[in-house]
Amino acid sequence: MREEIKMKKVICFLLVLLMMLLGTAFAFAVDETENMITSENGEIPLRTGASGRLTVPVYYQPQNSNKCGPTSCRMILASFGVNKSLSAIVNEMENMANHDYTHIDSATTMLNRYISGNHFKKYTLSNSSSAFSNHLIESIDAGYPVLCHLKTGALPAYSGVNYYHYVVATGYLWGQGGSSGGTTTVYYNDPHYNRSFGGARQCDWLEMQSAINNYYGLIVRGE
Repeated sequence: MREEIKMKKVICFLLVLLMMLLGTAFAFAVDETENMITSENGEIPLRTGASGRLTVPVYYQPQNSNKCGPTSCRMILASFGVNKSLSAIVNEMENMANHDYTHIDSATTMLNRYISGNHFKKYTLSNSSSAFSNHLIESIDAGYPVLCHLKTGALPAYSGVNYYHYVVATGYLWGQGGSSGGTTTVYYNDPHYNRSFGGARQCDWLEMQSAINNYYGLIVRGE
């Protein structure tokens, strides 16, 4: 009789333990569906505090020059261990057929010439509010900085001053903030020679998207 009672207690204990384990597993499974942002290609699952950031050196274009495109390419190439002088990059881009050193197609060709695999592609952003963030997250998570072609007025550092410009997006941070709206940060390197504008910077995803769309909506990302 005592053995039967002991056996029943053991069985009850095991059943309770099994229910607890199943409940925990279910809780984790539900958690996987939370904290998602909608992108133009579907949904990208992100946990609160999700982030990605690449190590990209900051280089500045020469004083009073318009060589932000080649300087941005130099930053991206250097992050892959390809060290080329700015003058060499300018010369190559300037001599590309039907392009020049400010043309985004020249920049795309330049990056793919020295980073194997032809991973860099040019994209035009859609009007979706998450168009840029989708490209940013996918490219950074794949290990590729994003070249952004823009007008600077929408970037906080410029306080409305508009230049046609290139910057390099190097990372992101996303945090859920409830009624406060959360944190949607893009980290970027600005090659502008004026240190009031240039350097390692950050802004909101939508500010960067506005700056890009205020020009032609063009980026070059990796995949």
